[in-house]
Amino acid sequence: MGASIPQPSPSPGEGLQRGRITRVVLGLASLYGLRLLGMYLVLPVLSLYAGTLRGSTALLVGMSLGIYGFSQALFQIPFGIWSDRYGRRRAIVAGLLLFALGSVIAAQAHSMLWLIIGRFLQGSGAVASALVALMADLSGPRYRARAMGTIGVAVGLSFSVGMVFGPAIYHRMGAPALFWLMAVLSLVGALYVMLLIPRVEVHHHDEETEWTRGQSHALLHHVSLLRLDTGIFVLHLMVTAAFVVGPTYLARFRPVAEHGRIYAPIVLGGVALMAVSVILADRWARLKETIIAGSVFLVGAAVFLTMAPQGLGWCVAVIICMVAGIALAEPAMAALLTHLVKRQQRGTAAGIFHTSQFLGSFIGGMLGGAMLDEARLIGTVLVALSFAWLLFSFGLPRLRPTD
Repeated sequence: MGASIPQPSPSPGEGLQRGRITRVVLGLASLYGLRLLGMYLVLPVLSLYAGTLRGSTALLVGMSLGIYGFSQALFQIPFGIWSDRYGRRRAIVAGLLLFALGSVIAAQAHSMLWLIIGRFLQGSGAVASALVALMADLSGPRYRARAMGTIGVAVGLSFSVGMVFGPAIYHRMGAPALFWLMAVLSLVGALYVMLLIPRVEVHHHDEETEWTRGQSHALLHHVSLLRLDTGIFVLHLMVTAAFVVGPTYLARFRPVAEHGRIYAPIVLGGVALMAVSVILADRWARLKETIIAGSVFLVGAAVFLTMAPQGLGWCVAVIICMVAGIALAEPAMAALLTHLVKRQQRGTAAGIFHTSQFLGSFIGGMLGGAMLDEARLIGTVLVALSFAWLLFSFGLPRLRPTD
């Protein structure tokens, strides 16, 4: 086993009434979804808009897309540490204000340089780790997997809303309107956190609970946490690579205008599966088993990707298995992480976890781009990665119902 980490202390969420927990969880999940909505709204149209700006080149257009994920990965751990040391709410509000500032700069950008600066600042407001830690603090062990599943639902809705409404808003009002919308929503989110989210003290002045650099060092050597960090890295590498390559092959069999009709029922099914799976994991403490089930679907997605060029059915099978894998594995991994560390370390641990996530997305995007016309080759690579992670996931700890 890795370095010893003390067992988690009782969460403040234990003292909250169930109805209040539900309201807080829904609010924090909405904020989490808002951060991703900022990415998904512009994802389908940013390259078109960036190509019209002064100083635009193919390299800089790509950088305007990728710099958001890069700065997210860069600042996840610092924001997690700051949330452990100075409080969750302060870190979240600071991140939302940075996101709003970046959105305003991007909305007014007339050159590629300023668009890239704005996108970098948007990503630097990396509050995912602090939001996950605060969600765990306030929900308590009994409702934690369900709370993480709510985040997963928010992610799915953000993806759906962004991919549908982003192009429509861009067509009618232009890209600056998208960035102004993000700025306003971020400011509303900051006000919500300051006025309506309960204050949680995470920094105590005693040797057993005070955050230290040594504790962060222990997190980097904890075997179970490293397994989860590896898992989220592989998951998002696969998702990004598959959705770079997949639509190209899907377009061979159905026009792009019809892709939304294919995605919509699959995404809705994934959201439903996520809701059911987290309730089961929550009630019977089957987080490990849920993660393994998601890993099996990821292997299936990779296998079907190697066959995707043969017909529409294989392409749809890739999407179904990928969405099912995300729906099962991601919220369960986030929930299991919060069970393995003390409350005072959750922000730091979540920061490492989300850094691995965004690095996976970054590398998956590069891998997908490099093998854009080689579905069988990239599918073979992903089969190896997903099968290795499946075997790796059997080493995760199994929680008792009372954990």
